[in-house]
Amino acid sequence: MQRIGAYFKVRFTRTFWSVWLQAFCLLITVTGCSVQEPPGPTLDAAQFDQDLNSGGLVLVKFGAKWCGPCLKVDPLLKELPQLDATTKVIQVDVDSNPDLASRFKVSGIPHLALVRGGQTIDHRVGYMSANEIAAWTNSHSSAAPETN
Repeated sequence: MQRIGAYFKVRFTRTFWSVWLQAFCLLITVTGCSVQEPPGPTLDAAQFDQDLNSGGLVLVKFGAKWCGPCLKVDPLLKELPQLDATTKVIQVDVDSNPDLASRFKVSGIPHLALVRGGQTIDHRVGYMSANEIAAWTNSHSSAAPETN
């Protein structure tokens, strides 16, 4: 009797893994997932610098496609109405633009930086709610740029 139980246990394990592997491959095929991710859009450094030096308040969000908190911040930046009127928002992928991340001394993501006239006036690291982002940007919307 013990030999029969061992036979079914081995057989079930092989069958289970075979079915699991087939289902996984089917899922990858059906959803169109690929192993290599296509490169993201390149950020034009000249346009980036022009936007930063525009004189108005600019919110630069550094993040990555694989960062969960970064993905949660993205829709918040699009939904805040006061950002559209008074603050320009630029999103930078740190994997595609490591030179910009280095220039702003990004050590963790999401990294939000407020820039006016090319000068960084404040920055925050980590997830922020919509209310926190609104209060933070409003507190700097009329402030004069700091000199470092």
